[in-house]
Amino acid sequence: MSDPVPPADDVPDRFVVDFTGATLLGIYEVREKLADGGMGAVYSGWDTNLGRAVVIKVPHVRFVSEAGFRARFSREIAELVRLEHPHIVRILAQGTHDDVPFFVLQFLGGGSLEDALERTEGGMSIDAAMAWFPVIADTLDFVHARGTVHRDVKPGNILFDDQGHVFLSDFGVAKALEDTDTRLTDLGTGVGSPGYMAPEQITGGELTPAADQYALASALYEALTGHPPFDEGSTIEVLLKKRSESPVPLVERIDGFPRAASNAVQRALAIDPAERFASCRAFADTVRDAARPKPEPVELPVPRARPSPWIALLLVLVIGLGAYALLDPGADGPPQGDTTTDGAAARITLLEAGAEPRQVLRYAIEPGPIGAVDVRMQQKIVVSVEGRPEPMTTSDIGQVWTLDMTVDEVSPAGEIALSWYTKTLQFAVTPGGTGLPTPDVIQQYSGVRGTVRLAANGVALDSETTGKDGAHPMVLRDMERLDWTMRHIVPVFPTEPVGIGARWEVSESNTMIDMRLTHTTTYEVVSIEDDVVRLDVSVAQTAAKQTFSPFSNDVEATLLSLHARGESQTEADLRDLIAREDVYDMSMDLEMEMPVPTPEGEDGPRTAKSTVEVTIRVETRRK
Repeated sequence: MSDPVPPADDVPDRFVVDFTGATLLGIYEVREKLADGGMGAVYSGWDTNLGRAVVIKVPHVRFVSEAGFRARFSREIAELVRLEHPHIVRILAQGTHDDVPFFVLQFLGGGSLEDALERTEGGMSIDAAMAWFPVIADTLDFVHARGTVHRDVKPGNILFDDQGHVFLSDFGVAKALEDTDTRLTDLGTGVGSPGYMAPEQITGGELTPAADQYALASALYEALTGHPPFDEGSTIEVLLKKRSESPVPLVERIDGFPRAASNAVQRALAIDPAERFASCRAFADTVRDAARPKPEPVELPVPRARPSPWIALLLVLVIGLGAYALLDPGADGPPQGDTTTDGAAARITLLEAGAEPRQVLRYAIEPGPIGAVDVRMQQKIVVSVEGRPEPMTTSDIGQVWTLDMTVDEVSPAGEIALSWYTKTLQFAVTPGGTGLPTPDVIQQYSGVRGTVRLAANGVALDSETTGKDGAHPMVLRDMERLDWTMRHIVPVFPTEPVGIGARWEVSESNTMIDMRLTHTTTYEVVSIEDDVVRLDVSVAQTAAKQTFSPFSNDVEATLLSLHARGESQTEADLRDLIAREDVYDMSMDLEMEMPVPTPEGEDGPRTAKSTVEVTIRVETRRK
């Protein structure tokens, strides 16, 4: 064990607490002090129960003496535990030692953005910044949607694991350590960091999500230039400049920098919060679109026919819903030509580490063609309508997509850039059919292209599918489905070491066909032999009562309940990416009030309560 880190020069000795050598909560061994700053100390530790490294943070005793601090600290840390997110550093535990509170954090081995910038003279490229910036923007929007402001976004609180995944740290901790009586009386130890805090934060006024957007823009500015927007003069001078000046635009500091991206950063750094973007995601999208223009869309023929609303309702709702139940639900509504999704929406929770957890499972492949892959979907659908003795329709529906796939690039961190395009689509309905798409519609599927970027553990980081504006609605729906099929084409692994018997959940809440769904996949390791991992997989999907428009605004249905469940056994080849064969079997029960055709000459309502029973098999096969 190395000698403890001495306290920072501006931290009086009476405020320093040394936990070195202590065992916290009977589990966490405190090994050594890593840093001592204005708010507290940071220690490395070891979880003796799960056999993994952790980080322990302890506030200075000067906070402990403040009235109401302990209750506020416990309340804010408990809030962090309830608001888990895949890109927020997890808080594992909290407690007190020698009457001083502490909390235990997930350990990440990749350092911080601040560390990376210290190794990079003159800042990083905009492409390098796009690897972390949109993810942190989405994460902040997640925080804001739950009524909380981070308050201390800065390069030191943007962390990476040893695979290059980015995380937001110290979420809410600034609020937990806030002195409600004095805000910035001690600059550098109050709420936020002066170099990144928004102008309205300086005066101690009420903070909104726009303050975090300002801090994120400041961190991006520093990442691109090597310097914060205001870095000359004393702390007081910097704070005063923020209240009255705009920083030098990036276009004037970086040769060839896209002007639209520079304007976006300037807008996010506006003195008036009302002039900034409506969300951090809107800010990130504007910068990304300026930095990486979208490719030209693939030209596809325009259809001459459109199916009736009833036919479309059944095909789109059941076929789309069935595929999503197995391959995970997707984005908000049908894309208008292109569909782009950024940021990993899945939350991975390790339930059991398994026997002798030693191995972190991750894909390690080489760039090159994968070849043709068939995605087959077979569905038996029975639709019953309340008040009618016989099922309204019974159909067997089959689809076979043939995709050509290529691994374009593998980054040093193991991120996989995958591209694909549709070669053919075969479609059949028997008997009691609802009708087939016209040949023109089927032809539109050929040539639909897409890309997806996967982390080394299989989590989709972003994706894009390209088609034609004005394409048939059924094609647009299936483009959305294909995009999310590619985002979930491989099993997802946790970032912690696992062994035989390990279990973890991958959960998401998404919108598909204007319907809000909750989807959970549970994996269990059966065996690990060389690079092949055998897995038992179970899936579950539910949806609450809601009204939605599954096809168009003039066809509205009310979902009363949805329950889906399925099982699979699969093999993940960590050096081949796509399994040779993968089969899911699933069943789904839906109850809804939906439009129904009224037989000729029969009176009655055109809306009735319906029950839909679906049996689904999805197979992915290498050709």
